[in-house]
Amino acid sequence: MIQVVCAICKSKFRVRNNAPNPVPCRICQTSIDVPQFTLRDAEIAKRNARCPKCPACHKLLATGVKFCISCGTYTGDVWAAQAASFEAKEKLKDKVWWRRMKDWFVRW
Repeated sequence: MIQVVCAICKSKFRVRNNAPNPVPCRICQTSIDVPQFTLRDAEIAKRNARCPKCPACHKLLATGVKFCISCGTYTGDVWAAQAASFEAKEKLKDKVWWRRMKDWFVRW
């Protein structure tokens, strides 16, 4: 539980750790932005950015599944596709580096 103080009516109340941000004041219903919840939401968003999403309903997919749990859409092997795209980007970086070296030697 986190202690929250309203900036408008100065009332103090406690909210659960899993409450959504911003929290409404219990007395005057003013939206109160809790810094701990902002950090928590930023960490969750950062973690979820790496997870693939269902192409139909855009919900996060669990690890290693081929069907979306919420809508049942076949997603294929999304995890393997992400790994392949990462490897392709790394190979492209290597090609660019070698091309620059080759151009440097040609000019030299």
